[in-house]
Parts: sequence; structure tokens; C-alpha cells
Amino acid sequence: MTMKTVDGTNALDCPVLTDPTKQNEVYSYLENLKKDNAGWRRSVENIVGNLIRNHEEHFLLLQVVEDYLRKRYSQATIEEIEIIRTFLRNWMQKLASGTFVPSFLINKMGHIFSIVFSVDFPLRWPRFMQEVFLERGFPHQSNVHFYLKTLISIDQEVVDRDIERSKELFDRNTKIKDAMRELCIKDCAESWWQILENPNLSADHSLVFDVVAAYIDWIDLELVATERFVPLLIKGLSNNESSEAAVRAVEGLVQKGMPAQKKLSLTSALLEVIKSNSLIEVKEDSDEDDLDRIGNLIALIGHQLIIVNSQQLIPIALRLLNDENPEISEIVIDFLRVYVMLIRSSAEQEHVATMAQIVNTALRRYTMPSELNPDGEGEDEIHFHDYRKQLRQLINPIGTKRVQLVVEPIEQMVSQVLLAGTASNIRLVESVVQLVYALSEMIPSTFTQQTKEKDVWLVRATQLPLALLQAIPLDGRSAQVHIQYFENACRYEKIVGTSPDKIVPIVTEAFLDERGVSFPNEKVRTRVVYLFVRFVKAQKQALNPLVSQIVPRIAPLLAPGSTGLSEDDQGFLFEVTATLIIFGNLEPAQKRQFLEELATTIASRFQQGLVELAATRARRDKAATEQMMQSLSAIVTHASRLSKAFSKEVTMVAHSCSDLFMKLLTLFLEALSPTNVFLLESVRQLTHRLVVCIEQEMLVLLPSVLGKLGECSQDLDSMQHLLILCHQIVSKHGKAVLKSGVDFGMILTNAARFSADPETQSKLPQDEANKRALLYCQRAFGQFLYSVVSSETLTDLAPGAASDMIVEAARQLSFLADSAQNGGRWFEIGIRTILEVPALPHISSTDASSQLVVHECSIGLLAMRAAATPQFDTIVAASLIAVLVQDGDFVRAHGMLYGFDFIVWLTVFWYGIGGLSVAVCIK
Repeated sequence: MTMKTVDGTNALDCPVLTDPTKQNEVYSYLENLKKDNAGWRRSVENIVGNLIRNHEEHFLLLQVVEDYLRKRYSQATIEEIEIIRTFLRNWMQKLASGTFVPSFLINKMGHIFSIVFSVDFPLRWPRFMQEVFLERGFPHQSNVHFYLKTLISIDQEVVDRDIERSKELFDRNTKIKDAMRELCIKDCAESWWQILENPNLSADHSLVFDVVAAYIDWIDLELVATERFVPLLIKGLSNNESSEAAVRAVEGLVQKGMPAQKKLSLTSALLEVIKSNSLIEVKEDSDEDDLDRIGNLIALIGHQLIIVNSQQLIPIALRLLNDENPEISEIVIDFLRVYVMLIRSSAEQEHVATMAQIVNTALRRYTMPSELNPDGEGEDEIHFHDYRKQLRQLINPIGTKRVQLVVEPIEQMVSQVLLAGTASNIRLVESVVQLVYALSEMIPSTFTQQTKEKDVWLVRATQLPLALLQAIPLDGRSAQVHIQYFENACRYEKIVGTSPDKIVPIVTEAFLDERGVSFPNEKVRTRVVYLFVRFVKAQKQALNPLVSQIVPRIAPLLAPGSTGLSEDDQGFLFEVTATLIIFGNLEPAQKRQFLEELATTIASRFQQGLVELAATRARRDKAATEQMMQSLSAIVTHASRLSKAFSKEVTMVAHSCSDLFMKLLTLFLEALSPTNVFLLESVRQLTHRLVVCIEQEMLVLLPSVLGKLGECSQDLDSMQHLLILCHQIVSKHGKAVLKSGVDFGMILTNAARFSADPETQSKLPQDEANKRALLYCQRAFGQFLYSVVSSETLTDLAPGAASDMIVEAARQLSFLADSAQNGGRWFEIGIRTILEVPALPHISSTDASSQLVVHECSIGLLAMRAAATPQFDTIVAASLIAVLVQDGDFVRAHGMLYGFDFIVWLTVFWYGIGGLSVAVCIK
């Protein structure tokens, strides 16, 4: 069976196995051997005949045998079964001879024995354990060690719950465990006791405890919790070599599923035995191992005692939780939440049943009592919503571990409401829509992101919002039900997107009729219109075929005062309409036509509004004038909403409608004046939107835009927003602004002079609001300057002395960073930094690291100066002396601020303004 590589060497020689250039050939050889029907047989013959040269070759041949056992051994002939059994006997004889075997081979053979056991036991080899291990005895310690390793491998192959298995394997493993209980586990337990009794086998006592920890979950407790076994367990706890494994065995014992009273007796008895043996007594000479053992034992036993003792109170707590009075019910929620956190990972049926009871009771109490109004906003209703929040927090730790316990009862509630239709109790309907909406807070939120989860209950959870949206009755009995219906449509937009053809038309129809935007309640209408925007943006692709039907139904709602919609509501509808048009299956000319009609509607309403405003002013009707001003401002906002269908990616130029929005902006600018300064904010917002959505065409409007905005910007707040607009324009268009006709250099210079001139600032009112506004204005200047520098337009916009003045202003503002107060630590930071600067070998005016260190020096010194402590002069003098002693010549030649170029000052200024902004906001 020798296989040669291309250069004539043996493929399984040890040097070849460790040579990366030969590993592909070895891998190919092994794969061919696995595919060969006789490959496993030849591998066994070589192993049994000792025709292998090294342990590595042995290991590789075992992989071939394992592949056969996994894939074909279940259909083996009698002859093939006997070959495998001979192979197992040969291995046991090898161990009995005392031959050294490396641990990786022992682990591999233990795994192979476990595979044979899982296939042959109990039908083909019911006495596997007795014939292979127990009746032969243990002639050598290696046989003991291997026997225990094999038991652990069998547990992993058959029992381990952390390994995902198919239903077929699960059923097979259940039968194997049942047969082991009947045929061999008693003999195995007896062997564990014998090994623990034998002092010559103490090296394997830890393995015995690991086996017990693994098996105790499904075998009879009485096999281990006996008068002769427990003393050996206690002895293991007191032995440093085996204490960790013994603690794991104790953990298995106390966590085993059993009636509460029985567990209490067992845990209490174990605690008494452990205490009597001083195993949880902390002494002065207790070492780290002792403390580790004591901590684990206390945590394990204490945890179980809490659960067991609490279990006795659960029926009473559930009775209180189910009380119709929320004030009574909420008393026990905290206790139940703590209890749930203790048991939520438990597989005990009693604990699972308790968690199911808790969920069902909490869901039952989620429905409002008859004396409360689902749409009410009184004190009782507010308290009930807080109570619901506590119920969700109680359900959450259960739902994150056991999705079925939450999803199944909610499924039943949804089905009950859908079957009853309009005859459903409105409070039950309201609780159902609220529960479905809160589902992502009670089970893993990933269920909203995919519909092919491994957990079938997460998949079923995705069907709940769809079922609700498709068929729940919206009959006007509760405004809250209507709002929550649409909230669900938006929260679960990804799930809705999985069934767009079925769900999207149904929800859209509900949005457009009396269930949504035409609902009698104003609060409902306002919320629904906002949600409609979110829904359309999320489902715009699915709505493509419906655009020609939806837009005509929205059009009447855009008329002034139609259907009781507010100006803000209509603004959202303009956004919806534009989004549908732009992303709909319409010809470009048709899109242009629809958008032009919308723009014309806005323009005509604005012009008519200006006429009415003039009339109200002429009548000196203040109330009517104020109302018209608000209306005109809202109309400009409608244009901004209309533009939100566009973005950097979906531009107005691409849809041939830039001119429509530029005409609107021009119309609004003509009306903007110091007299009509109320339009300033809305016009500026529209300008921001158009800078985003329109390309170079926007530049021609900049002189009139910035001229009008500048004329009306008479306070710090409006000046700040003007600078932010300039920053946005320069950031987008870069050097193109040089040809726009706008003197951005003058704006930047004035902003610099104002931001850094104390005399100008002293003329402002010295209240907190103005101080905060000035700070924001200075920060806007920094943003604007940053965009100018980044676009390399500073010297073009402000040549010569103007640039110097701007740079000087930035330098002066950087000292405003002096706002931190941290006691003596600041002095330490400053001294250390000052001493380190001249010692750094890479200090340079163009080096980024130098700039950072210099910046830190300035911040530290300024903070020390601000602290104004008596030690400041002494510390600085000492620092300067140290610098002059070490690097006097360098300092005399270059100065103390060597490395402070424009970029450094700009960076220092930027950090300073940021720090001050945070300080002001916190204050």
C-alpha cells in the first residue's frame, strides 16, 4: 500500500508529512484511499499488522477508517464487522502491553470506538461495554485512561446538546441512551467507583469526575449520589489535582432535573458534607486553587438553593401576576425576572413549564382592563403602559433563549383576533397589535432580517406581522389600533418586502382611505401621514406598478385645507408623491409633467399667499398675519419636501427638473426681505437641499441666494447657518466657486474678524444664550475655513494680508480650548510634554507627529495657566530651565514654537472649538 510522491519519496514518511510542498499530494492520496472501497480494509491491516512507520502515518490511516465507519459501516457485512472488532481488540491489547501511545492517537481511537458503539449498540453488539472494557478488566493504566476517554467521546457522539443533529440522529441517540440505562450503565457506574477506590489510578480520577459530570444528566441519580460514592467525590474536591473536575461533577449533580423537594434535600445534604469537610472554609493559608474551588462550590450550590427555594413561591407569584389589578400584578415582576434569569437556560421540564406559565400569564395581562380606554391618555392609562413595559422586560429573557414559548401564544392571540374579525374585543385587538410591534423586543431581533433561520420559531415569528397586516380589522373603534397597524408596517418593512405583491397593496390601500390619511382623528392623520412617507421610501420598488393609481388619489389631499390635513401633513404628502413619481414605472416626460404640476401648485399657492399676507397687513390683523406667515413658510417647506425624492445619487439633473426647483427658489428669494424675514429658515433649508441635488447649475443662483440670505441674517444664529451653507457649497463645488460671482473671501474674512475680535463680541448681550450662539458661530467659521483649506482655495479667496488675518484668527480661537480643570494632573501632563518635545528626534514643521506633540504641549500649558495656581510659575520656570539645559542651542535658533505652522494652528483651533462646544452643551 506504499504510495510514492512525484520525487519518489514515501507519501506518508514523517518528513513528507511536515513538508508543506508535499501536503497536497498526501491529502490527495488520503482522499483516493477513502474513496477506494478496499482502502479502509488495507488501512486496518497495516495498523493491526504494525506495518506503519510512525505515529503520524497511524493517525492518517485512522482518518480513512473513520470515514468508512461514518459512511458505510452501518451496512457492513458480517466479515467486515469482524474486521472492525478485531481492530478494536488489537488496540486494547496494544494498550495492555504498556506501549507508549501519544495522546492524539488515544483521542482519535476513542472517537473511533464511540462511532462503532453508536452504530452497533444495542442491536448488533448489545454487550459492547462489557466485552470491550469491563469483563476484560484493566490490565494496564492505559486501558483505564482509554476507557474513560471513550466514554467521554460516546457522550459527545450521542448526548451532547451543543451539537446540532438531524431528527433521525436525535431519535437514534434517544434509543441508545435508553438501551444504555438498561444494559450497561450500572456496570459503568460500578467501574467508576472501583477506579476512584484504587489509589494507583489517581491520575485518572479527574477523568472519572468528568465522565460523571457528562453522564449524570441522563442516568439515574441513585447510581452516583450514594453513601460510598459521595465520600470519594469529597476526597476528589480536597485534592488539588482533581478538584476542578470534582467541582464539575458536583455541578452536574445539583443541576440534574428532579422534583424541587428532592433537589433541595440533595443540595442541602451535599452542602453539609462539604462544610463538614472544611471545603468551603477560607483560611489564612488558602492558596489560589483553594479559593477557586471554594468560589465555584458556593456559586453552584447557592445558585441551586435560590432556584429550589424560589420554586416553592412560584405558584403564589403567578397567582399575583395574574391579578387584574396592575398595581398588584407588578409587585412580583422583579422577583419573577430574577428567577427567570436563573432558570432560562435550564432544560428541566419543570423549569420550561414554569417559564411557559410566566409568558402566558404576562400576555394575558397585556390586555387592558375594561375600565381603561385604549385611546386614553389619563394617569391610569399611562401607568398601564408602564406596566406593559415591565411585562415585556419579564418576557424578554425567556424569549431570547426560548423563542417558542413567546411566539406560540402570540400566534394563538393573533389567530383569535383574525377569526373573530370585527366582533373581536377591541382591547384584545389593541393588545395584539402592540404585542406584534414589540415582538422584536421580546425575541432575538434578527428574526426581522431573514426568513430562513435555522430556528423554525424565528421563521414563524416573521409570519405574525404579515398575518396582522393582511387581515386585522380596522373599523375605527380605536385610534391606537390604526396607528399601531401602520407602525407595524414600517417597523417590519424588511419582512413586508418578502411578500410585496400580497402585503404592499393591502397596506397602501389602508394608508389612503378612511383607515389612514382620512381618519377622523387629527392625531391619527398626522402620524399616519408621516408613516406613509417611511413606508413609501421602504417599499418604493414594490409600489412601482401602483404609481398611476396612487398619485391621483393623493392629488386632492394636496389642495389647501383639504380633508383637515395640516400644512406639515401636506408637506409629507408632497414628499410621498415626488418619491412615487421618481421611482415609478413612468416615462421621463411623464415624470417631468407630474413634478411640474406639483411645483406649479406650490408656486401658485405661494403667490396667492403673498397677496393675502399683504391684505392682512393692510388691515393690521395681527392674528391673520401671523397665520399667513406660518402658511407661507410651510409652503416653502413643501418645496423642500418635494426635493427629498432626490439625493446625491438620484439627481434633479438626471430627471431634467433642475429648472423647476431653481424657479421655485428664485420665487421665494424675491419674496425674502428684512420685512419677510420669517421666510429665512425655510428658504435656507431649501437651498441646502438644492445644493445636494443640483450640480453646477446651482452656481448661477449663488449670488442672489447668498445676497438675500446675508441681507436677512441679522443675529448670531442666522449667521451661523449662513456660514454652514457656505461650508456645504465650498465642500461640494471646490474651486468652481471662484467663478460663481460670490465673494466667499469677504464672507470668510468677516467671519474670522467677528469670531476672534473681543471688542466686537463685547457689544453683544452677555447672557448664556448669546454666549452659546457665539460659540456655535465660531465653530461654523471653523467648518467653513476647513472646507476652504481642503479645497485649496484659501489664497484665491483671501490673498495676502487677508489670509494672514484668517490664520491669526484661527490661532487665537485655538486658545479657547483652555476649559479643562483637572487639578495637579494637568501640571504633570504639561511638564512631561514640554520635556519630551525637544528630545524627540523627528521634530519637524512638516511632521505629523511633531504637530500632535506640539498641540498637546499647548493644551497642557493653557490648562495649567487657567488653573491659576501658585505653583504655575515655578513649574513652568523649572520646565524651561530643563529645556534650555538639554537643547538650548536648538531653542535659541528656532524658538519655542518650532513646528507651529498653519495646519497646526487650524488643528488646535478645531479641537478647541469642539471642546468648548461640548462644555457649553453639558453646562
